[in-house]
Amino acid sequence: MDIKLTNSAIRRFLKTEISPEEFAEKISLCGPTFDRLYKKGGDYVFEIEAITNRVDTACAYGVAREGNAILNQMGIPTELVGNPYEQQINAHESLPKIFNIKISDPGLAPRFTAVSLKNVKIGKSDKDVSTLLELCGERPINNAVDITNELTMLYGCPLHIFDLDKIEKKHLILRESKSGETITLLDGSKNKLSGGDIIIEDGGGKLIDLCGVMGGKKAEVDENTKNILLIVPMYHPRKIRKTSLFLQKRTIASQIYEKQPDI
Repeated sequence: MDIKLTNSAIRRFLKTEISPEEFAEKISLCGPTFDRLYKKGGDYVFEIEAITNRVDTACAYGVAREGNAILNQMGIPTELVGNPYEQQINAHESLPKIFNIKISDPGLAPRFTAVSLKNVKIGKSDKDVSTLLELCGERPINNAVDITNELTMLYGCPLHIFDLDKIEKKHLILRESKSGETITLLDGSKNKLSGGDIIIEDGGGKLIDLCGVMGGKKAEVDENTKNILLIVPMYHPRKIRKTSLFLQKRTIASQIYEKQPDI
């Protein structure tokens, strides 16, 4: 799996005095391979080949954690900071449930977390976010979409957002597709499904997500969005790979999910 990461993104999590060139050289000896390094826009960009069975290294935090372990063994002082696994989520007062989720088979999504965000303002992302995405080969879209792509890049956990007001009856059903069903994706393509794909349909029976591959156009977040549904799921890896290969949609999310990241 080939990814692009910036030096500044990795250094959010790793304190070390060595240069980007030396960092790339030493990590490539026994970790993910740094195929290319170049300077762009005041930052350094690494083109990295993440090890197939180490999808945890396909993000900035994963590379920083691997770098911390390798460089310490070489006697080079480092410090891992901002560990997301050590951070606690503060308790919040329970709010009324405003949508329902039904998962037809728990094996399709062994973990599925969803939260609603109300009264959001859609606009352009901050320059720092836009620059990071562009350097790493992603096209900035809007602040809501961009933050999900940034978090995927930093932590290796794909996220997806829907316009909550476009979800009919505020009801989601996660199930396997039936042969012949169709879905129009965010890239504008209309796709006929072979059956057995993981999909989400809303309360009106409309498909709104080709899970683990790409979201559907029907519930797309746009400049008029006011309320958002954010999901953080994990999916059956072989089904995601089958779908992405059959439809030739090799997204970053699909490449992560098919390698079965830690839950």
